[in-house]
Amino acid sequence: MIAPLLSLTRWLQSRAIALEPEQTGIAEGLRSATAVASLVLLSQMVQMPLLTWAAFSAFWTCLADPGGFARNRLRIMGLFAAAGTLMAGLAAWVGTLPAVPATLCLTLLVFLCSLLPLKDAALAQVGVLASVVAVVAVDYPGPPPHAAALSAIFLGGTLWALLICLVLWRTHPHQPARRAITAIYRDLGAMCADLAARHKADADGAVGPPLDEATHRRAVRGNIERARGMLDRLAINRQAGRAQQDLEAAVEAGDRLLAGLIALEHHLHSDPAAAQRRLFGQFLKDLSWALSEAGTQLLTLTPVPTGIEAAATLLAAHGRDAAPFDAHMAALFADTFRTLSQRWEQAGAAPPPASGKAAPGGVHPAPVWRHAARLAVTVGAVRLVTTHFGLPYAYWATMAVLVVMQPHAAVTWPRMVERSLGSIVGGLAAALLAWLVPTPHFMLLVIFPLAAATIAFRAVNYTLFVACLTTLFVLVIDLGAFGHGDAIAASRIVNNVLGSLFGLLGCLLLWPDPPPAPFTNQVAQAIKSNIAYAVTVLGGGATPDTTDAARKQAGIGSSTAEVALQRMILEGRARPDRRRAAAALLAALRRLAGVTTAVWLGEDGGRHAEAGAARAVGDALIVTLLVGAPEPPPLPPALAATPIGQAIAQVIESGMAYAAALGAKG
Repeated sequence: MIAPLLSLTRWLQSRAIALEPEQTGIAEGLRSATAVASLVLLSQMVQMPLLTWAAFSAFWTCLADPGGFARNRLRIMGLFAAAGTLMAGLAAWVGTLPAVPATLCLTLLVFLCSLLPLKDAALAQVGVLASVVAVVAVDYPGPPPHAAALSAIFLGGTLWALLICLVLWRTHPHQPARRAITAIYRDLGAMCADLAARHKADADGAVGPPLDEATHRRAVRGNIERARGMLDRLAINRQAGRAQQDLEAAVEAGDRLLAGLIALEHHLHSDPAAAQRRLFGQFLKDLSWALSEAGTQLLTLTPVPTGIEAAATLLAAHGRDAAPFDAHMAALFADTFRTLSQRWEQAGAAPPPASGKAAPGGVHPAPVWRHAARLAVTVGAVRLVTTHFGLPYAYWATMAVLVVMQPHAAVTWPRMVERSLGSIVGGLAAALLAWLVPTPHFMLLVIFPLAAATIAFRAVNYTLFVACLTTLFVLVIDLGAFGHGDAIAASRIVNNVLGSLFGLLGCLLLWPDPPPAPFTNQVAQAIKSNIAYAVTVLGGGATPDTTDAARKQAGIGSSTAEVALQRMILEGRARPDRRRAAAALLAALRRLAGVTTAVWLGEDGGRHAEAGAARAVGDALIVTLLVGAPEPPPLPPALAATPIGQAIAQVIESGMAYAAALGAKG
């Protein structure tokens, strides 16, 4: 990935805004474009504008596609086909009622659709899309025969999409997971490249670039947990096949490689002699090549282990380095890659028996009921407002409410910003294309790539998805009233921004969320998990799995607190002095994790040195931050003399500075 794009990806991810270029689904995009464009072409050939509803339903069915194995996809998409067909007919008939009764009936339909997650959390997207069908169909009113015709057209579009997606143009169920795992190795490679650049600068006597420890580790940890989540969803109610197990092995290998790179990061930072070891720099270059090779192979359905085995042999050769730490780390990385290559070589063997994960049930009822109620009320309010002012294409405003409002306000506000920005960009692009394209026939040629891009980018970034979606829908509607694209685009922008703002207000004013946990609690959790990791290593005797689990929890705790801090800064809720103190404390926790990992993987760090005292000091710091108790006691000399003890002392010092900033008046 190009460096500026990688930097932008990480900047957005640290603020809970997804940008995942590796999830670009070209095949999925072309497939949905075929389903949509063929139906748009049919509506133009028979001169029946209502047939565009078949194109809409096909597109929404593609959006409902959860990916993965065919049985689960058929279940989810089939449920949407049934719910959408019912909503289309009911809402079209409801639209014939006066404004107030029609709005009340619409709110009831939205409320009922929003309760689907009570049965199965996987149906949340089905509920949202069925509600979208309702708010659009209510603006296509007609008597029962018209409503029945609309339902039939909608059902035809969904069946056409199901035929294309599940029968005629199938994609491999593991492909999105493979792309997610490739992102792990991509970010590990970027982390290794930064280490190599720092080593080269130090060897040349120049001022090396700063090591962005937090950003690298947070990005890789996020990719690892995201890939695990994808694999877990694929394993629901299925036996783990060979491909599933191979991908899980690649994730676990990525996690071990992250631990090794954290140790290298600490070693390069703490040992000036490392800069003068030429072979250390060569080792980093070879490791970077090995990570790139692994990422390339993971994108293929049948990874070839030859390159990974060669990488393991190359890295093992560095074990002849006279520096003990270098030799130890070379053996660790070589063993990780060799284990992965051996796993791929066994692809033809029968997989060991393993049962699938149980399907998740519905989510806790209270948040679902609350979200359904405020969603329905907000949709009703927006419909009354847009009806009163006579806004054209008003269903775009109610549609924006449905997709912007999330169960939690903290997630809703970035969605509101992304939806508004994407609508503005897409509306301007649609107006320009409508002005440039001379005839409806040429417009059809534009619609196909737009439909492909919309689905291809839906998992990459929401703003990009909305921009493509806006352009697509404006041009499709312009086909029925050719020459009015600029007016349609303006309506799309106004309605989407209006609906997005109402969606945010609905979350804030109607049955608002319980107050979120204070940021200090998240900092305390980060301290607790990192100190627990240090205690596990200091105590010795823990199994590798136990230590690895503690390391993962330390990384997750630090990442959660760092993202919360970035969100506070973005929202303007962080005072400069507290922001700086919190950032220094989180950086000290990252250093502690690096030292602890280096000790665990073989450095002489004074294991068995006062592990209980380390836990007590950490607990005392947490109490100081939460309730303002006296500062923690000093570290015992035996612990203070160890690398981990010195890192803990830095955490205590930074923690007390943060406590002082919290106690300052402001």
